[in-house]
Amino acid sequence: MAATFGYPRHREVYSASLAAQLAGPGCEGLCRGLRILRDSLRASRACVATPAGACGGPHDVLLIADSAAQEGGGADTRENRIILVTDLDGGFEALARLSRHVLCVAVHAHGDNMWLHPFLPALRARCIIVTSQVEAPTGLGVLGPFGYTDGDRAILLAMALGASRVETLWGGSLRAKAWGDSEVKELKLSVARRLIEVFSDALGYRCEWTPVD
Repeated sequence: MAATFGYPRHREVYSASLAAQLAGPGCEGLCRGLRILRDSLRASRACVATPAGACGGPHDVLLIADSAAQEGGGADTRENRIILVTDLDGGFEALARLSRHVLCVAVHAHGDNMWLHPFLPALRARCIIVTSQVEAPTGLGVLGPFGYTDGDRAILLAMALGASRVETLWGGSLRAKAWGDSEVKELKLSVARRLIEVFSDALGYRCEWTPVD
């Protein structure tokens, strides 16, 4: 996995450790953030906004993948309960502005985004939690292993914390970023989709895929 998806495990762990130190008080901060998220997501109708847009039906909580925030897909700050899911690879100024209007920010630490971690104190959400693609050592206050893209991380978070229904326009996220390796991105999205299916089955959700035009 490390050979295909990027940096080795020790670098992913170091990145997560650095992000956790800057984001808040370790395990105490993670537990506080998860309680806030659980109270908002439990028994809710959750929508995950991707670059394809937000959901058409009614929802209680809006989770925004940062690519959607950059492209304007569903980033409506009039929403009462917004959760931003990001690996900081969008424009940080825009993310910092949006963070003032959201309940919580879930920041994903990668081996290649460590240079952005010093900006974490600029995020102004009620809570910030740190996630990682690998299992971080106990005591860091990092949630992981946890997903491969901002979109599937948002979906898994909503399911794990008890949303009654999770809806998303997943098709729009299948575009690889202009600066990235398109083959690696497509592989990540394929693994992410399978992870959603496995997670759905384990938690008793019915997973349905509808093509997006």
